Amino acid sequence: MHGDILDANSTNKLIDQSVKDAIDNSIENGNYVTKDLLEAETNARTKSDEDLNAKIKAEQTRAEGKEKEISDKLAIVDGDSNTEGSFRKAIADVIAAAPENLDTLKEIADKLAGNDDLHTALNQAITEKADASALANEVTRATGVENDLRTAIDTKADATALSNYVLTTALNQQVDTLNAAISAK
Repeated sequence: MHGDILDANSTNKLIDQSVKDAIDNSIENGNYVTKDLLEAETNARTKSDEDLNAKIKAEQTRAEGKEKEISDKLAIVDGDSNTEGSFRKAIADVIAAAPENLDTLKEIADKLAGNDDLHTALNQAITEKADASALANEVTRATGVENDLRTAIDTKADATALSNYVLTTALNQQVDTLNAAISAK
């Protein structure tokens, strides 16, 4: 806890000074000092003091919350091997999951160095990886096929629209011919 910024003694001194200032202002303006004026000024300053104390308390609470957040984050970064979420815990978990004969970097390196099958498999995988030009050629080929498909779809859509227009026009002409024949009779 950080402690109160204003103690009761300094708060009372502020209120007393404020009341004295109000009395001086009232007398300078030719007014009389009344009990009501003194009570109103004291109440106003007391209310102001209460508001200030509430704001100070709220800020202290907010600051303490932020301090706890930072402390919790530091515990993760700087935590021991038992702190859930800490880096040390993650490393300890990896080591604990390894077989006893492979729980140090030296033991792992020795095991890899003595495993010719692993070396062969890794070398073969590296050799068989696609080179950049083969990958670029495949991307170009796929892009060309995609563009051809889009053109075919667009053409099909245009042909369908044209077919519908021709059919609609022919039907409209037949309706017009029938209407003319009916009107002629």
